[in-house]
Amino acid sequence: MRWRMGRTFHQRLRDLEARECWTADQYKSYQDARLRELVHHAYQNVPYYGQLFDRLKLTPGDIQTVADLQKIPILKKDMLREAPEQFIARNVPQSQQVQVSTSGTSGRNVRLVSHASDEYLYGGPFEWRFYRSGGYEPGDRCAVFRAHYVPSDPSQIYEFNPAQNKVSFSIFHLNRENLPRYVEGVEKYRPRIFNAYISFLFEWVQLMTAQRIKAPVQPKAIFTIGELVTDDQRKRVEDFFSAPILDWYGMEERVVIAAQCQVREGHHLVMDYGITELLPENNKHSSQAKRIIATGLTNFACPLIRYDTEDLAVAIDEPCDCGRM
Repeated sequence: MRWRMGRTFHQRLRDLEARECWTADQYKSYQDARLRELVHHAYQNVPYYGQLFDRLKLTPGDIQTVADLQKIPILKKDMLREAPEQFIARNVPQSQQVQVSTSGTSGRNVRLVSHASDEYLYGGPFEWRFYRSGGYEPGDRCAVFRAHYVPSDPSQIYEFNPAQNKVSFSIFHLNRENLPRYVEGVEKYRPRIFNAYISFLFEWVQLMTAQRIKAPVQPKAIFTIGELVTDDQRKRVEDFFSAPILDWYGMEERVVIAAQCQVREGHHLVMDYGITELLPENNKHSSQAKRIIATGLTNFACPLIRYDTEDLAVAIDEPCDCGRM
């Protein structure tokens, strides 16, 4: 698997891991420099931004630091939905464009492109930096409980991929009758890592608890993605498997990532991946909740600047005990 991921992947991963000890000033300098590069590229190659800057009488030189982003209006999802071709860089050949789409959980999906060189067979370097921080190494056996595996035969609850050393479980057939087959699959392959939706794990734990079934394995770590992890879900699942949950927040638009460290108190913004603004939001549930406006620093094939994610977050001002930003 290390060979399959390629030399470029491992070099990028080493570079990313070296940044984990950066100071706030180092991240700020990196974001400013990368933003200037992104804006020049977008103005010259992306129709939407060329037209926008000309209309606002802005030049790329007007955007020197993150603070200058205020000069650019917020990009709404509907604008991307209605004219996705306007956001694709002209200098990226069609042969190098990879079509990407959001899941559409908010009602309508968003389509965009990524550069082929940034699409990795087993997940990108940013994702693997997160995994490695939790003890998951490329090649470790992993059990996946996400929507990627949809069996054509309902009796095929799980499937093992020896090339990836990964066993994928259907999340669509979990019930009391099929429960023993999920337990059987985990006991058979003894994965060291879980990669899952928290809603599935929570329901699975409830079913096993009701049937007085003990945890079939104690994974080294449980990585969750795609859903908000509640305090009750975290406690029930962590207590049952005697393993920590490390959660990852991200989106297909490639503009923002936030990931948990071993302390597991909130999420760290991944500052070398994107620039995140938290703007006031009238929210009846929380006066502290802010809207996430994000600028991706990695996808030059379809750059999104000041993109309204339509997600909310609460900022934690206290430093994390892990010592990282």
